[in-house]
Amino acid sequence: MELLVEQVEVWVASIPDKPGGLAAILTTLRDVGADLQFIIARR
Repeated sequence: MELLVEQVEVWVASIPDKPGGLAAILTTLRDVGADLQFIIARR
């Protein structure tokens, strides 16, 4: 079996624990043109 291994950049950020906290961060990232291919949100 052939495998493809790539290096990726991983960023971490704190999200305010309030309604709309994640939306505010994602809106900012969208506005600056971030190319997000995978997102993990956890408590």
